[in-house]
Amino acid sequence: MVCDKMNKNKGICVVNFPILKTGVKPVFQLIQIIKQVKDTNYLICGSLDNHSLEKMIPDIHYIKIDHRKMENFFFRIVSYIRTQILMTIEIIKLKNVVETYLFFIGTEDMIIPHLVSKILRKKTLFLLAGFPSKRSYSNKDLFFIFQKALSKINFFLTNKVLVYSKEIITERNLHYLDKKIAVFQRHYIPHSEILFKNISKKKENIGFLGEICLPKGIQNLIVAIKQLKDQKVNVNLHIGGFGEKKFVDKLKKYIEKTDLKNQVFFHGWINREDIPLFLSNMKYFILPSLSEGLPNVLLEAMGCGCCVISTKVGGIPDIIVDSVNGILLESNSTDAIVDGFLRTKSLNLDILSKNASEFIKKKFSFKYSVENFRSIYKKI
Repeated sequence: MVCDKMNKNKGICVVNFPILKTGVKPVFQLIQIIKQVKDTNYLICGSLDNHSLEKMIPDIHYIKIDHRKMENFFFRIVSYIRTQILMTIEIIKLKNVVETYLFFIGTEDMIIPHLVSKILRKKTLFLLAGFPSKRSYSNKDLFFIFQKALSKINFFLTNKVLVYSKEIITERNLHYLDKKIAVFQRHYIPHSEILFKNISKKKENIGFLGEICLPKGIQNLIVAIKQLKDQKVNVNLHIGGFGEKKFVDKLKKYIEKTDLKNQVFFHGWINREDIPLFLSNMKYFILPSLSEGLPNVLLEAMGCGCCVISTKVGGIPDIIVDSVNGILLESNSTDAIVDGFLRTKSLNLDILSKNASEFIKKKFSFKYSVENFRSIYKKI
């Protein structure tokens, strides 16, 4: 009986690999949900750029991890192990105040902190965000071999594996986990973040928001703009976000070379409060990613009434009904993007836009997300 009372006073600790700015919103939302279930919570994390997590995710016991990013494969492995050891030290320090460790962004292959959590007889959860080994494979990164193997070990040892939708179970072939897996909707869209505009009054603007990198398909998207231009279809592409300078410079050289400088615009990082305005001015939103969980920005774009065009990855096919509230692409190839865009010309975009916005308003509420997590947590 005393033990039960002690456990009730213990909190949940969210464990993240050090994140970029794009990871702040998912972590923030997850913590807001958890706070409704447990009063005292902790965050083991860090940042890979200059943003301050303390300011962006307040009201939590924040423990910063210093991760050293390396280019050399050998030193990356060393840095990767070092970061896990630092996480593990903090997990041990929290053993008397935490009952559950929830591993989130970038941690599904982090075997050392998870093993120690289990040795300490703690409950653990893995909330899958994206498909790390698939992303590494697309980047021709040998690291994907280790990621795949370590993820399977972690899934075997954990109490629950949480996914955003049933589609992710199929895509990642996770049926073998059987009763250990559960669908958890972490996403919610406050109505204050939805700025709906009539799509028929919008200019031919395409929006993209997120990390500017190869797995997001941004390079193919820009080439698609060139192909559309060659077919006398003129649209403007507005890119919000950031990426490695070397990759962004490569894209800008291609834009200059193909005379797209008056059609493709880089807006840099867009602050959270400015995203609804950015999206409301886009007629289309294209996300041609190789790997996703269920990106918040896609839901926000639908809420703002954009015609969303996206690859069939992660939980996206559970949200988009092709030609009803968006367009699904079979791949992220340039030809697939062009074909997907041209298909919109035969659709009633007013109806599609309204369908998308209404769907988001009804299905992605904070209340539902909290009850969803509470139900799952009671069963572990």
